[in-house]
Amino acid sequence: MHYQSFITYHKFSQGMNLKNLDQAIISIAQKKKQLLEENLSDSLRRAAQIELETLKMNFQANFGTVIEEALFNFHDEFCPDNEILNPAEYLATQYVETNGGRIE
Repeated sequence: MHYQSFITYHKFSQGMNLKNLDQAIISIAQKKKQLLEENLSDSLRRAAQIELETLKMNFQANFGTVIEEALFNFHDEFCPDNEILNPAEYLATQYVETNGGRIE
């Protein structure tokens, strides 16, 4: 299920700016994509890793409570034996940029 549909489905998006959520996810995806580049120097790689951790912490601070509540309700209904992770952990580890510039 697409995350916006998931959050809307559980009616927790009230008061949440979905454009800001989109941008936060895109920023994390772009940073993860940058870390996959083989030609990064060690110093640039360390800096990118620190930036990624900061982006993930900001994601948790800005959206974590709402997403965790939606995840709790989803898990409670569909998979009650599974542990709920930090919301940023549900994001993909690798992304591909399409010809149109979209990150998927």
